[in-house]
Amino acid sequence: MEILGDEPQNQEFFGVSSAASFMNQLKKAVDRQVEYPQATRSLNSVTTQVQVPMLLSQRRSINRPIDYVLPPREEADELLATYWRVVHPLYPFLDEASMSSAYHNVWSEERQSCGEPTFLCLLNLIFALSCTIVDSVNAEKRSASADIFFGRARDLLSFDLLRHPSLLTVQCFLVLGQYLQSTNDPQQCWIQVGLAIRVAQSLGLHLPTTSSQAETGQHRELLRLVWHGCVLMDRALSMTFGRPAMITSQAAATVPRPVTPNELPEQPDPLGRISAGSGPLSDLNFFIQTLQLYEILNEILLDLYTPASSGPSEDAYEFYFGTISVGKGNSIFELERKLLRWNQDLPIHLRYEPDSNKHEIHIRQANILRLRYLHIRMLLFRPTLSLFCTHNQDDPMAREDSMPRRLALQCSIMCIKAALEVVNLVRSNMSSTLVYYNRLPAWWYCIFYVYTAATVLVAARLRPEIAADIADAELVSHLQTAIGLLEHFKIFSQNAQRCATALTILSEKVERQRASQTTARADAAMESHSLGTIPLEDINTSAPDHNVVAMGFTQSSAPEVDLNAVPLLGLGSHHHPVADMFDDVDFSFDISDMSWLNSVPSHLYDT
Repeated sequence: MEILGDEPQNQEFFGVSSAASFMNQLKKAVDRQVEYPQATRSLNSVTTQVQVPMLLSQRRSINRPIDYVLPPREEADELLATYWRVVHPLYPFLDEASMSSAYHNVWSEERQSCGEPTFLCLLNLIFALSCTIVDSVNAEKRSASADIFFGRARDLLSFDLLRHPSLLTVQCFLVLGQYLQSTNDPQQCWIQVGLAIRVAQSLGLHLPTTSSQAETGQHRELLRLVWHGCVLMDRALSMTFGRPAMITSQAAATVPRPVTPNELPEQPDPLGRISAGSGPLSDLNFFIQTLQLYEILNEILLDLYTPASSGPSEDAYEFYFGTISVGKGNSIFELERKLLRWNQDLPIHLRYEPDSNKHEIHIRQANILRLRYLHIRMLLFRPTLSLFCTHNQDDPMAREDSMPRRLALQCSIMCIKAALEVVNLVRSNMSSTLVYYNRLPAWWYCIFYVYTAATVLVAARLRPEIAADIADAELVSHLQTAIGLLEHFKIFSQNAQRCATALTILSEKVERQRASQTTARADAAMESHSLGTIPLEDINTSAPDHNVVAMGFTQSSAPEVDLNAVPLLGLGSHHHPVADMFDDVDFSFDISDMSWLNSVPSHLYDT
């Protein structure tokens, strides 16, 4: 793990598993071979200083009148329906029956019976989250609409929530964490989910006896479901930010997972069913499969992304695959075996099958599980890809035709193929009307998955050996598609444009490295020819057309960018034309250290 920035005590921390630490490692691979002026700031300094604006009001009278400001009933109904339709099938953290009852009481004369601040805070957070994805709100206006409800929820947050915690408090912080994922405030997202976990632990949800002693089976399953909701969010954010998870594997496994309806005895009100109704919305299979998948994710983070205590090894196996002692961890091959087994054991209705006739909710769940699976496969093989791409070509270990080197090449290829499939899956399920939620996750997750896949495709172009299995033209084409997808998502967030800009500039720098290597090989061949070792006619000294090759553009569609000028932001007085719109972000990449391969879009957020 590493602290990003020059002043660790004032910087956000992003560890090596983050989609921000695989983007600082490709930095050094190019600059060792091609000299460029050093930028005054590295990508690490893109991270913003940790400023934690308190969401919890420190002064609030417990008897203060509650703000009942609500949207018109028709709008409120639509936002709540959006939550149950879009969010709840993926994150069933709430009891739909009790929530719906309390919601209807808000509009009735009995509103005081449900008038506690925590419920109204949760309701406004649901409205805010739904605003970011609801079909009826223009994409450009969603953020402004969500801010209104978030502001009301924030006014209802107070330390009283922590002084008198309840299960509803945990649910409130979980939904708050979900909403903050759509904002430019990843630090608060991390903190609020942490609060959810701490409150849950203060309630004893991490103890199996707490749920087993519940008065009813329905309440027992809800307690377990909320605790495992904390586990899921903890591991998702741990992976995203490269930070240690709060909940250990042992603590996560101690509490039984909630059961699906078909595992329960038939009763008038089936236990574990979050909705009082029936059908796909009450099916917990998706949630349980995600928990199982994220257990493997947690093992990958612990076994492959824990910082090594020693320096680089001269042993090829240890260099590419690490030194995991028997009985203390899993090898990359054992972890891959677990992933494959998980994928093979998926219920039929959650298996990825393009053009199937499944229920629309199951199609979306299957697509999202596939994206999560592919993303975790990228995480599994990405450390090896990073080492393979940056290994000094003059090192005997890099030239030797050995088993570990061949295995490293194949691991790299599997990482790249997963990235290619991510781009294809998102692209094939996009809607021209910008309504993605029929078959894809929320737009912020789409940005995250596409951006992560694109960095892998950029890295793949650093090693010519990969072209034997995956043509460079295919890499370029998919990279161009990925950047196009990010450009498309900019209607929701400027950060999508920042990610696209960063990838464009990074790709141009990689292309310059490729051109430099071509020139170096040609010079070496010329020198060899002068010694009479190579026929002159066998030497290809032509350099690629940077404007066309770098991003796969045709000559007519290529951006009017002089790549031989100063292409990186902050180098001299010239700026990349696209990057000019982000003067507060440093887009200078040191390719050779590969940490950009691990960077997440949150590193491109506003300071």
